[in-house]
Amino acid sequence: MKRLGCLLLLCISTCVVFWLLFFKTYASQYQDIKILNISPVSKTWHKYFRRLVLIKIPKEALTYKVAQHAEGSFYINSSFFDDNGTPNGLVIINHHAIQSNRIYKGGYFSIRKGKPQILYQLPQGMPEYVCQTRYVGIKNGIVNGALGKTPKNSTLKYRAVIGFNQNGDFYVLHSGRTGFVSMDELLNTAQAEGIVNALVFDSGSSLEVAFKTGTLNHEFKAYPDWIKSFCKIRKPSVYIIGDIP
Repeated sequence: MKRLGCLLLLCISTCVVFWLLFFKTYASQYQDIKILNISPVSKTWHKYFRRLVLIKIPKEALTYKVAQHAEGSFYINSSFFDDNGTPNGLVIINHHAIQSNRIYKGGYFSIRKGKPQILYQLPQGMPEYVCQTRYVGIKNGIVNGALGKTPKNSTLKYRAVIGFNQNGDFYVLHSGRTGFVSMDELLNTAQAEGIVNALVFDSGSSLEVAFKTGTLNHEFKAYPDWIKSFCKIRKPSVYIIGDIP
């Protein structure tokens, strides 16, 4: 009877752990900034085991800039880079172009006076901060379906997308530890959460996201720094960062 009781307790504990890890929707909040743990929009039976993290940052809550190092209350890696660590696409930091080669088409994450926006072509007069990607995920509420049709983007891996809802609130949707998703799943989930314009930057082994301020202590790295150092995996060379004004 004692063994049966221990076995029953073990089964209950295992079920609770699985529920906490995979099925429960976590939510943490500081002021109006929210971090949610959600499942991807997917027709697969195992979607509940593949968790995504959604960060909702109200308009005007942070001031933003682009930097070459992870810093600030909030940061996420951005630009793709080559084997030498050189960013792909235009990168402007404090009015200075550290990478001036623009990518044909794609989109820009542009910042003027701390306020971010997504642009599809740069206006006259350089913004203070810019980073560029060739991947536009969502434009005017419509998912870029062609983006998910390539073999590379149909595989399940760590991914992230950044964008804005109709009110101009800034959203970040990124993989959690079990969040291996395809590009279609990522973008369809972003659309379902109200994102109307979004860009896809570097992810996979490069993915680094953190929000640490007040009661929030959120951080995700695809690989810890010591593993990257041991395996000679390059750290990202460009970040979008934000601070509470």
